[in-house]
Amino acid sequence: MLGYARRQPGSGSVTWIDGDASALTPTTTADLAICTGNAMMHVGPTELPPTLAALAGTLRSGGTISFESRNPAFREWERWTPEATNSVRRTPVGELREWLDVTDVGDGRVVFDAHNVFPDGQDRVYTCILFFRTAEEFRRELGLAGFTDVTCSGNWHGAPAEEHSPFFVFRARRR
Repeated sequence: MLGYARRQPGSGSVTWIDGDASALTPTTTADLAICTGNAMMHVGPTELPPTLAALAGTLRSGGTISFESRNPAFREWERWTPEATNSVRRTPVGELREWLDVTDVGDGRVVFDAHNVFPDGQDRVYTCILFFRTAEEFRRELGLAGFTDVTCSGNWHGAPAEEHSPFFVFRARRR
């Protein structure tokens, strides 16, 4: 995603950071921090407060943070079966077959294996953990990290967030 973003018009005026919260410098000068690709869902419960605090530390007063996260009420993981997610796509190394296999669900956490079968038959399996949080959980954590004016939408275009919206988009300002 960062590679694509860096190729877009005007991208030279943006500071792109590829890393986790430890890669952030508390400059309090940034106007905007965006976390995409459901990145916040990879942040565990004990890591969320310091991650949001690090993001707040990079933003000037009034700076904005925005990110999306899947809505736990939508229960999307129930559709992540090998049959439903099986796909084939062309890559530089040939056709890649992919699918997901959920292995554990509980306490707001979904664990799944992402299978990637290469042309030589090798199946590389990547275990992923996603943390599903409610809008209220994110609002609380954002407030504790020093953010205000928290809004939650149902998509990046500002549609209302509803109980069964597939995902949420949060925007908040640093105090």
